[in-house]
Amino acid sequence: MKNLQKHGSFRLASERANAAMILADMTEHAATSIPLLRQRLADEDLRVQVWAHYALAKLEGDVESHEDAVRGIHNQHNAKDADGLYLEFVGNTSEGVLEKLAELRRERENRNS
Repeated sequence: MKNLQKHGSFRLASERANAAMILADMTEHAATSIPLLRQRLADEDLRVQVWAHYALAKLEGDVESHEDAVRGIHNQHNAKDADGLYLEFVGNTSEGVLEKLAELRRERENRNS
């Protein structure tokens, strides 16, 4: 959880994003980090916001609203160059998280049917 609180360089933002990503898979231990993850929804680095949305979707549910938020970020930062590569790091990150959120939504729908 300490890594979620480190601010500064691009590298530290990467550490915050990785911390949120890891917490998403530590559901039983991550409940205490939910307030920090909510703070990261307003992080200066959009990659951190994207992974915080994913972690909160896994920990709390409400996949649809987090998916909508990530899609909004993605739609603003999905420009690609002539080779089809994203111009901003967040484009690639948000695309991957959208895939994971869609998978999470399908799993929950299958459990409920």
